[in-house]
Amino acid sequence: MRIEANNYRGRDVVDARVWYEAEPGVHKPTKKGLCLQPQTWQEVLDAVHALLEDVGAD
Repeated sequence: MRIEANNYRGRDVVDARVWYEAEPGVHKPTKKGLCLQPQTWQEVLDAVHALLEDVGAD
């Protein structure tokens, strides 16, 4: 999993994506992941934190 800041069509985005090793030392991204604008990521993170509090995670 890699999390990177990128620019997509002129917009800042944060891309959290699963990568695989295509050959020794060469990593490539898969389609598995999320690419969202920073504000949307903040909403997702807030929701995840609230959920973790509800289930009693530390």
